[in-house]
Amino acid sequence: IAISEHLRCLPEDLFPPQHIERALPKNTAAVTASLEDVAGLLSGGGDDPEQALLAAQQSEALERAMATLPERQQVVLRRRFGLGGEPETRAKIAKDFDRSVTLIGALEHRAIRRLREEIALQNARIKP
Repeated sequence: IAISEHLRCLPEDLFPPQHIERALPKNTAAVTASLEDVAGLLSGGGDDPEQALLAAQQSEALERAMATLPERQQVVLRRRFGLGGEPETRAKIAKDFDRSVTLIGALEHRAIRRLREEIALQNARIKP
């Protein structure tokens, strides 16, 4: 009700009638965590919470942008930069794809350019 007063509107404008007449049940969701997760939380993990949040947001933005790339470009970038494993050389990736090192380099550069464009679009959508 305080929210509706602050916004100068009726509570019914913000909430369905059943939520005004009776309170919602408390959230009792269960969370699973490993011992390592708990230990990391207790020790502080050495990360500043703001930095951890920023890193998570950047990782999500990168994954959304990666999803827009063609499959081969995704694979090249993931393998080249070690996303999900150890970084690999262009020569190793080229051998596995039976392609030239030059072609793998070109795929990598095109993919990076497209990622930059996609992330710029994502940022433009977020800003008012």
